[in-house]
Amino acid sequence: MIRRIAYLSIHTCPLARPGSGDAGGMNVYVDGLARTMARRGVQVEVFTRQNEQGGQGIVEVEDGYRVVHVDLGPDDGDLLKMVSGFTDGVLTWAAENGARYDAVHSHYWLSGWAGVVLQDRLRVPLAISFHTLGRVKNATLRHDDTPAGLFRIATEAEVIARAKCVVASTPAEVAELIGHYRADPERLCMSPPGVDHSIFHPGDRAEARAALGIGAGGPLVLFAGRVQPLKGLDVAIRAFAGIADTHPEAKMMIVGGASGERGPAEMAAMLDLTADLGLAD
Repeated sequence: MIRRIAYLSIHTCPLARPGSGDAGGMNVYVDGLARTMARRGVQVEVFTRQNEQGGQGIVEVEDGYRVVHVDLGPDDGDLLKMVSGFTDGVLTWAAENGARYDAVHSHYWLSGWAGVVLQDRLRVPLAISFHTLGRVKNATLRHDDTPAGLFRIATEAEVIARAKCVVASTPAEVAELIGHYRADPERLCMSPPGVDHSIFHPGDRAEARAALGIGAGGPLVLFAGRVQPLKGLDVAIRAFAGIADTHPEAKMMIVGGASGERGPAEMAAMLDLTADLGLAD
């Protein structure tokens, strides 16, 4: 039985506002998972790096759930250099606070690298959720995107081979882990993400359209997400262009803003694309 668990999220803080910097779906996922586990009686510590978006020090989020920000010094953006210090910081905090964990759950490949070390040092099982995979990214790479490097791919393969449990969100991800990394099916666990029904629930369509200043007629296509190259907004825009050819009354709404270093350039490119396709208002 799991009574206490350490979540590792070096890439982004679960308390960071979605859309700020690289904060997005993964930190929402980690935060929601931590809250749910805490409400089921599990003591949860989420270890992340100290940063401007998420916060500093130790944050008591709610009963049974705290976020521990590991101070790694000035952030120069090179997360690879921070993994060793992050791992040492987790070990130091656990020793100083008498924390004895039943499991470690890493999120993203960088945290998986740290998790492998902690699995050995703390002698507890490691679970890993990758959220994205380097080989899958490279297989579907856009022409102007940066491919995942060999070090990332090799690290992912090592983590998959050594983790006690590899968590996938969908059957497609299970197939990708087996096909691209030869993951052991016996150590794969599929756990679909949940939905916060206090936020996402059916509403009144007419009221929603009125609030957005949209008339009652015609199809409406919605894209919600951060504007980054890997989010596929260009695919949605091109697909909508095909719909608009036969349904001129259709509308598309894009909800989200530029995010990350390449966000502003992607936003400009998407505005140009809508103009080129004759979709701009």
